[in-house]
Amino acid sequence: MATEQQRRDVRQELTDELVRLVEKGMAPWQQPWDATAAAAALQFPQNPVTGKAYRGGNSIQLMVVASNMGQGDDPRWCTYKQAQSQGWQVRKGAKSQTIQYWKWDREEKRTHPVTGQSDTVTVKLDTPVPFVAAVFHASQIDGIPPYVAPVQSRETWQTVAQAEAIVEQSGVRVIHDQVDRAFYSPSADEIHLPPRAAFDDPLDYYEVLLHEIGHWSGHPSRLNRDLSGEFASPSYAKEELRAQLASLFLSAELGLPYKPERHA
Repeated sequence: MATEQQRRDVRQELTDELVRLVEKGMAPWQQPWDATAAAAALQFPQNPVTGKAYRGGNSIQLMVVASNMGQGDDPRWCTYKQAQSQGWQVRKGAKSQTIQYWKWDREEKRTHPVTGQSDTVTVKLDTPVPFVAAVFHASQIDGIPPYVAPVQSRETWQTVAQAEAIVEQSGVRVIHDQVDRAFYSPSADEIHLPPRAAFDDPLDYYEVLLHEIGHWSGHPSRLNRDLSGEFASPSYAKEELRAQLASLFLSAELGLPYKPERHA
C-alpha cells in the first residue's frame, strides 16, 4: 500500500507553487517588509502548542498558504491532535496542509551482555527517513485565542550588535570598495560592498551583507556549491534564490528590515 509520501511529492508541490508566485511577482520574499511597518510581518509560521517555529521549506510553504488564505497576519499552525489537546476544534471540512519532516535517528533497546541490564540508546540512521504531518491554520480552528503579535522591543543598536557578531564569527572578509554594487567573489573569497556611509540606515547595510554571506557559505571550503553560473543561467538563479532565502531567514531572526528590491 502506497504511503502518503509515495503518493505525493510535497516538495515538488511547493516548488511548483513558488515558481507560479515568482512568475507573478508575488513570492513571499518579495514583499516590501521593513523594520517599522509591522513586527509581525516577519514572524515565521509557528506552532501555538509547542511554541516552536516551523523551519526551512515548511516555513516558506505555510507562509505562502497563509498569504493565499488572506491570513498572513497570523502565523499559527498545528495538527488536529494538538488542537484537541488544548480544547480547540478544527472546523469540519477544513483543508489541511501537508508538511514534511526527516527522521535522522531512532531509539533502540539494548541489553548488556554481562549485566543483562537494558538501556535505550539513540542510533543514527544511515539514510534519513521522510515523514509527513497535516496541519491547520489558526483561522480554521474554533476556540483558539486571538493572535497577539509580539511587540518589537529590540533597539537598533542591539540588532546591529547581533548582526555584527554573525559577521565577526563567520570570519568573512569584507572589502568596502564599491560605488553601487554588492557582490561575493568566489575566486578571492571576499565580499565587496559600498562604504557603510553609503547606506541610509545601519540595518540596511547588514541586511545586504547577510545576503552576500549567503553566497559566501557556498565556497568549496564550506558548503561547496556551484557558484560558477553565468547571469540568467539556471545555476545562477538557484544560487541567488539560496542567498535570498538566507537573507530572509536571518533578517527575521535578527529583526532586520527586508527590502528585496535591492536583490532584483
